[in-house]
Amino acid sequence: MTQRTVSINSSSLVKAEATVEGNKIMNSMSIKLKENITISTIRKQSFTRCLSPCPIISYNYGSENHDKIREITRYSFITIAISSVLILTVSLVFGKQIIHLFVGEGNVFTLTWDGLKLFSPVFLFIGLNVFLSGYFTALGNGFISALISSMRSLILVAVFILILPKLIGVAGIWMTMPLAEAVTIFMAVYLYRTYGKSFMQENSRATS
Repeated sequence: MTQRTVSINSSSLVKAEATVEGNKIMNSMSIKLKENITISTIRKQSFTRCLSPCPIISYNYGSENHDKIREITRYSFITIAISSVLILTVSLVFGKQIIHLFVGEGNVFTLTWDGLKLFSPVFLFIGLNVFLSGYFTALGNGFISALISSMRSLILVAVFILILPKLIGVAGIWMTMPLAEAVTIFMAVYLYRTYGKSFMQENSRATS
C-alpha cells in the first residue's frame, strides 16, 4: 500500500513539474508574441518598403522599361538589407528592455530572452523573401510568387515544426521560422537569377 502511495505521489509530482515547465514555456511564448507585436511596428515599415516598389515594377514591366525595373530592384535590395540589419540590431540590443515591459527577472524572462536570440535571425531573411514574392507578382508570374510564399509561410514551417522540437527540444520551436525563411531565401534568389530577368525578356519577345 505504501509503495503504491509513493508511486502515485511520484507520478503526480512528475505531472506537476511537467505542467509547471509547460506553463513557463507558454508564458514565454506569450511574452514573445507581445514582443513581436511591439517590434512589428518597425517591421511593418520594412514590409512597406519591401512591397511598395512592386506596383512601380509592374507599371514599368507593362511599359517594357526593363532598365527602370533593374534600377528599382537594385535600390530595393539595398533598402531591404539596411532595414533588415537595423531591425535585427534593435531586437538584440533592446530585446531585454522590451521583454521587461511584460515580465520581470526570472525563469520566464530567461526563456523568452533565449527564444528571442534564436528567433531574431528571421528579420535578416523575411524582407527579401517578401519582396521577391511581390516582384514575381508584379511580373505576372503568379506561380513562382505563390511558391515562395507557400514555402516560407506554410510548407517549410510545417516541416520544421514537426522535426526540430524532436531533435533539439524547445529551441526547435523558436528556430522554425528563421530556418524556414533562410531556406526560402536561397530558393527565392535562385528563382530570381534564373527566371526573373529571363521572364521579362521572353515576354518582351512574345509581345513584339
